[in-house]
Parts: sequence; structure tokens; C-alpha cells
Amino acid sequence: SGAAGGKRDCADQIDWLNRWEQIILMMDQDEPGRRAAEEIASLFEPGKCRVATLPLKDASEVLVAGNPGEIIQSIYNAQELRPDGIVQTSELWDTINKEEEQSNAPYPFSFLNEMLYGLRSSEVVTVVSGTGMGKSAFVKEILFSLLSRGFTIGGCFLEEPVKRSILSFMGLHSSKNLVLPDVREATSELEMKESFSATAGTGRLFLFDHFGSAEPERLFNQLRFMVKSCGCNVLCVDHISILISGISDGDERRMLDNVMTNLRTLCQELDVIFILVSHLKRPDKLGH
Repeated sequence: SGAAGGKRDCADQIDWLNRWEQIILMMDQDEPGRRAAEEIASLFEPGKCRVATLPLKDASEVLVAGNPGEIIQSIYNAQELRPDGIVQTSELWDTINKEEEQSNAPYPFSFLNEMLYGLRSSEVVTVVSGTGMGKSAFVKEILFSLLSRGFTIGGCFLEEPVKRSILSFMGLHSSKNLVLPDVREATSELEMKESFSATAGTGRLFLFDHFGSAEPERLFNQLRFMVKSCGCNVLCVDHISILISGISDGDERRMLDNVMTNLRTLCQELDVIFILVSHLKRPDKLGH
């Protein structure tokens, strides 16, 4: 009845199957086959089932290819089925012995590189402090440095409109605070265009225009799109507190945990550098 009916069919014959010391499952080498093997193995005590791995989709294709010996070999080489996420550490020497890749994404601050060895993909860097202490400016210095090195940036700056974000990046290039209107008036159009070309005009800076709305699910989708469709390899969310304040549930601690879990999972899935900003509270006028 196919892979989908495998568990049901084996359950119908469970008494007969349990007479054997070992059961080898030779399923199709695709997702339905892998899922069926896990479902069938769940009927038996741990270690009773092993899974044969074939070089082609199924045993029929191996026979048609004229390699019947590979079917026999796959039976003898069948491995114990383990749930996803369980690893046998004795098999990981090559992983342990492998030299760690050096970060190709340094911070623009030498002391941070000495302490943290640069930025790495699949890691979340969280920048925290009280309000008004310069978290956003600090993070934009890092992003501007990465942009200048050829990285593609996806930014979600939830406290400001897109225009202000672009002006702040342009200002980092020109060493002027172009967010201020009087500074812009004193800056020539040629210099403004040069700063624009070096930042927003590179085609490697993508910003989330949130229109005042920042629901977590919508933001997660936008972040995934920035990576999958826009080619971003650096993401930034500034700041997570706004995401939480937009949820009307009331349990802030639980909401924060849920959003952080989803962001951490997303970072691992997308394999990108992820920089997150968070405000710290000052409860009862004490320290943060």
C-alpha cells in the first residue's frame, strides 16, 4: 500500500514481526520513505530496527542498473535509526579535528575582534543597553562596515522610516549627520549623490518599510524573503521591544521568549549573520 501505509501494515503484523531479533527497513530513498521508516521504527523497542541506504531511489532501480550486490551490501551496512537531532559523539572526530573557518566578517572595532573573533553566520549577536545610549548608531557602524566589504544587508529598523535609515548610512560614508536638515542643506548635491551611491545605491542594502506595523509573523516572512530572494547574508532587527509591544497578549516574558526562539531558529535556518537590538528596562529606578 506504499510508504504512507507502512506503519499500519506493520502494526497489523506486529506479533509476527516481533519474533525477529532485528528488522531491516529498505524504503524508497526520498522524504516519504524516510518518514515511513521513522513511523515503522516507532512501533518497536529502540535498536530493533535498522535502515538500509541504497545508492538509487529504490531496490528496483538498483536491479535495473545491474548492481544486485549493492542491495545485499546495503542490508549488511544498515544503520540503527536515530531520531533527528541525536548524534553519536564517537563518530564526530573529523568534525572536532576540523580547523574552524576564520570569520570573514570583522567588526569595525579592533577590540571587539580581539574579544569575539569577528562575526559568524548562524549566530545571533544581541546588542543591549538602556534607551538613548547609542545602540542603533553602534549597530549601523557595523552594518556600514560590512556593506563596504561587499556584504548584502537586510535591515529592519522599526523605530524610524526608511528615508531616515538611508540618510544615516549615507552620513556614515560622508562622516556627516545627514539626518539633520541643516547638515543636508550645507552638503553639496554631488556629495549627497556620492554618499547615496556608496550605500543605498550599491544594490546591496534592503530595508523593511514597516508602515508603522511590526507583527512578528510578517517580520519573519520579510527576513526570509530578504535572504532567499534578495541575497542578504546579514540581517538586523532594531529593536525587538517594538515587536513585543505590538502583541496584545499581555505576558511579555513569554512573548519575548517565543519571538527570540523564532528569530534564533530563523538565523540557523538561513545561515546568516544576525544582529539584534534590545532595550533594557530600569525597574523601580534601579539598575538595568
